[in-house]
This record gives sequence, structure tokens and C-alpha cells, in this order.
Amino acid sequence: MKITYHDKKILLILLGFLLLIVVYFNIYKKQIALRDRIDIEVLQMQTKLAELKDMDQRKEEYLAEIEKIRKEVKKYSDMMPVQIKEEDSIMFARNMELAADLTIRAVGIGELELLSSTAENQAHAAPTATPGENPLVRDEGKAVDEALYGDEAAMKEGGDAYIMEERLLYRNVTSLEYQSTYAGLKSAIRFIGDSPDRTTIASLNATYDTGTGNLSGSFLVNQYSMSGIDKPYEEPEVPSMPIGTDNIFGTAEIPVTETPMP
Repeated sequence: MKITYHDKKILLILLGFLLLIVVYFNIYKKQIALRDRIDIEVLQMQTKLAELKDMDQRKEEYLAEIEKIRKEVKKYSDMMPVQIKEEDSIMFARNMELAADLTIRAVGIGELELLSSTAENQAHAAPTATPGENPLVRDEGKAVDEALYGDEAAMKEGGDAYIMEERLLYRNVTSLEYQSTYAGLKSAIRFIGDSPDRTTIASLNATYDTGTGNLSGSFLVNQYSMSGIDKPYEEPEVPSMPIGTDNIFGTAEIPVTETPMP
């Protein structure tokens, strides 16, 4: 079969058209998509750059606020003992009894209740720095935590993540049954409010005794503690007390005399 010159021209035109389609879908369209993606990334980087510039201009303001929060964190941490044991609750009641005109008739010690934990806010993923990225940016979260908690943070680093030692806030509810004068009750309330450790009154009831003119009732006292802080456990001072008796019922004892043999 002989191909004429006119047929050759038509075939060349078709081949050129097919080549144009292949170039469009395999090269030009991909380059357009790549350019759009780069434009989006550039826009995101420009937005981030603007945020960083704004943060840099307000650096002193942020540092002052961080220092303020750090002092608040330390203030409340200093008010928390690291642990509350049964003897702590008993000596708290004893010291309140001595500080106020008040008699503690019974002490009930509840179980420790976990109120909150810093576990959900501890892990901060630190992304790997990309080429051209400021290495200080990827550690900004870590820098803030270190500024807030200082040496108490006990940072533990591993790979691209760092973890602050977990802090657990506990509450122990102690019930106290008392008998007191009105002035003694006010002194007991003042004693709880002036306690160096974080202590609050959950509930209070008082009943007037017409026979004695005194008050009787009960307290529910919340005592708080926090683990994970840089503070040792301080044992309460327990005074020496006599333990045991030969006469558990307190009856009168008649001395026994020996009768001489005749």
C-alpha cells in the first residue's frame, strides 16, 4: 500500500497531537500541581514566619508572664506535702486540739483520692527540623516547660520526645468529732485556715448543749498532697506517750496484805 504525501501529513499531525496530550498529562499537569503545592507551602511558611516575628517582638511580655506563672506553680507546690499518712492526720487533729479550746472525741481517716494528673499534658512531640528551619522553633514547647518548672521539672528525654515527671494531686478526707466552746470552735477554724499545708473544711456542723453550754459536732477536713514535686516527706513529730495499762477498766485496786502465820 502506497502512502501519499497528503496521508503522511495527516499522520504527522495526529502524532504531534498525541505527543502534545502525553506532554500535557505527564509533564505540564504534574508541574502545575507541584507549583500549586509549593505555593501553599510558601503561604503557610509566610504565615508561620509572621507569627514568629510577632512572638519575637512580644518576647519580654511572654517571659514576664512565664515567670509569673512559674511563681504561682511554685507557690501552690510549696503548700502541698508530698504524702499524707495516717499519722499525719492523727497529729493534725492532736495539734488542733492543743491549739484551740477543743476536745477531739473521734478521728476518722478516709482513703486517698486522686483528683488530677499531669500525665495527659506531659508528652510533647518535638518534630524533626526540616532544611532551613530554625532549630529553636522545634524546642519552643520544651523551653516553656523548663521556664515554668525549672529544675523541679525533672525532664526525661528520649529520641524526639521529652516527658516531665508526672505530678499527681491527692485529697484525703478526715472526719473529726469534737466538743468545744464557741471560742474554741472559732480557734479550730482559724487553725485549719492557718495550716502551712493545703487544708480546707469540706463541711462543719455544731449542736448546742443546753446542759453544759458547749458545742459538739463534727468536721470534714480536706488535706491535699502532691507527688512528683522536689520535696522530701516530712514525718510528723509524735510525742512519747504511755502505752498499755495493767488496769484496763480503771477500777479501784485494794492493796493485798499478807497475814503473818501464827
